[in-house]
Amino acid sequence: VDRKSIRFEETDMFDVEIDLSGDCRVTALSVTLVWADPPGAPNCSRCSINDLDLFLSKYGDSNKIYPNGRDSRDTENNAERVRVQVTSREKFTIHVEGRNLDTRTQTYSLVVTGCLAQANFPVSPVETSHPSAAPTPSFLPTDSNPESLSTTFGGRLYWNGNMWNILAKQDVTIQTIDFHTYSTGIVNVEVWTKSGPFEGSQKSRNQWENVVRTSLQGRGAGNPTSIPIEKFSRQVHVKAGRYQAFYVTLDRPQLLMSKGNEPGSIIGENQDLVVYKGIANTHSFGKTYSTYVWNGSVMYEQDNAQSKTISTVFDDDTSYQYYGNIFDINTKDEAITVTGMHIHTIATDDVYVEVWTLSGSFKDPETGPGRWTKITSGPVRGMGKGKPTVISSEIFDEVNIPGRSTQAFFVTLFTEQLLYSPGTSSYSNGDLVIQSGSAIGLEGDNYEPRVWNGALLYRK
Repeated sequence: VDRKSIRFEETDMFDVEIDLSGDCRVTALSVTLVWADPPGAPNCSRCSINDLDLFLSKYGDSNKIYPNGRDSRDTENNAERVRVQVTSREKFTIHVEGRNLDTRTQTYSLVVTGCLAQANFPVSPVETSHPSAAPTPSFLPTDSNPESLSTTFGGRLYWNGNMWNILAKQDVTIQTIDFHTYSTGIVNVEVWTKSGPFEGSQKSRNQWENVVRTSLQGRGAGNPTSIPIEKFSRQVHVKAGRYQAFYVTLDRPQLLMSKGNEPGSIIGENQDLVVYKGIANTHSFGKTYSTYVWNGSVMYEQDNAQSKTISTVFDDDTSYQYYGNIFDINTKDEAITVTGMHIHTIATDDVYVEVWTLSGSFKDPETGPGRWTKITSGPVRGMGKGKPTVISSEIFDEVNIPGRSTQAFFVTLFTEQLLYSPGTSSYSNGDLVIQSGSAIGLEGDNYEPRVWNGALLYRK
């Protein structure tokens, strides 16, 4: 590698595999990194202006092999060398890091000697001035015209796998996905999925279904690596209002991702899907690290265009918490059927929820306890602040509402864990309006105006 440019906090990674089966009998791998450091201060003999770091990692071993006989990074020299004894078929990754740069970029050269079966030289991330892999070919059928939702392909961090959740706003079928790897060689990829969120199942392989196990040509950093649709053992159907978890893992730490800050916060959203930040982990179903952003795309088709969702807000910065919320909705010209509901709770374990409804407004003076009908009663898995908690259709009775009418809803948890927002805001689309309401206590005490935090799933 000659005169390669690197930026501050970038990491370039190069894969090598040892082959002693032929005429080559050199049993050592030698890697040398050199760069021309900018001039330092006068009379300063140990002033490194641009500090690059070199180390090796061996496949299957988490230890780092440092240069110049050290057991930690070299912060003084602009020539660093790692020499290690090897055996045939051992695999190593060479890491060059832009640790501390005073200038915008630093060029370097890297010399690798030994008996090499193969050596791939991907770069993470790819800059526009660098050569990159050819565009990824499409693996979808020619008569397919799927929708897609992407996060990013700018991640610099790498590990074996990512787990993350999607939430379907409409009934959808996931056809295939793209992922992000720095490798331009062959990568071994697995995709696993499960109904519901991944939380609580990070290491429980028996709760997941393997839908892809294949080998693909990696497209390199900055480019989507696509999984052919025929590699999926089945397509993944997700009902509106449901979470679906995905786990993409490579057998080597070559999956690129981004660091996140807010666990479970949204990283991608459109009219059909929401993608949330997740975790990184070792292959497979191993040690987990939070929080990381999956780099990739989801390709899907709508199963039922008549299924719709209307949301208010899931804002963990301005939310208050109490026992219950009561509010009205107003339908517009056409009748609707409410088929499900999301609520907002601080709970991250099981909570007991009840939902009641009545025809008309809760503000009607003639409204009494006997006019309400219970449509939900049972436990739900709380997803915590900022994320919708899904009320399963198994415990939610559908509600038919005529056009140009008012319907009231009362949601309660019996514990002070239901989140809402103060204010008079209403939320509407072409079919209905969700009005602001009141927060309700166990003894009937109420505080208003309050905005219910949640979503209604419905069809026309």
